[in-house]
Amino acid sequence: MARKSKRMILNEAIRQGQAKIAEGLKTGQMRADNLPAQANPRDNELALDDIAPGRAGFLRSKKKSIIREPLSYKAKLILLSCVAVLVLGIWFVATLINPEPSVPPDSPAASGSLNESDASEEIESVQERMVRETGTEVPLPVVSTGDNVICIQTIALSRKDELAPIAEFFRGKGIETEIIAVSGKAVLVTKVGFEQNPVKKGTDGYKLFQRIKQLGTVYVEETKDTKFGVKPFQDAYGHKR
Repeated sequence: MARKSKRMILNEAIRQGQAKIAEGLKTGQMRADNLPAQANPRDNELALDDIAPGRAGFLRSKKKSIIREPLSYKAKLILLSCVAVLVLGIWFVATLINPEPSVPPDSPAASGSLNESDASEEIESVQERMVRETGTEVPLPVVSTGDNVICIQTIALSRKDELAPIAEFFRGKGIETEIIAVSGKAVLVTKVGFEQNPVKKGTDGYKLFQRIKQLGTVYVEETKDTKFGVKPFQDAYGHKR
């Protein structure tokens, strides 16, 4: 009987314990009765007030101001100044490493102008380029003004008939030619003559001289005649009859 009574007491205790556990799970406040409640973060601030009541508010305000307050105008000005100095330093170093090329004060690029001979050469190069790209012929003189002619091609007198294809080629380009004998050689020359040696720059015949050399670069391509080299007429010269 005593044993049965003890068992009933034990079962009752187990039942009450299970009820408490179920109640704790239901309310979310399950803890042992002898354990202290969870500490409240606010208690730290209260403890700080107890230790240093005069400084607690000051420390809390400083902590918030450091995190939340924006930079002051003076701080922004100092920051911008530092950035400007850094950029200026980078530009200065880059200038020292890669300086701009200097132009002599007496050079054409510095003065912005070309002398007369340079200007004439520039005009001639433009004309030659126009001929190559557009096929437009350079205006050539048709009236003789002197006895200086341009010798285009020289060959043995016995082979003068071989100059006929060249003469036909230049006739098609608007340049009339003829064959004369010079020192026992047959020479194809221009019919038009000039007062001065036409191979000299600035003379009346210089443009015609340059035109003949330029046509020599396309002669083989157009005629398929390779007897006089890949680029003939490059050794053309002036001759006074």
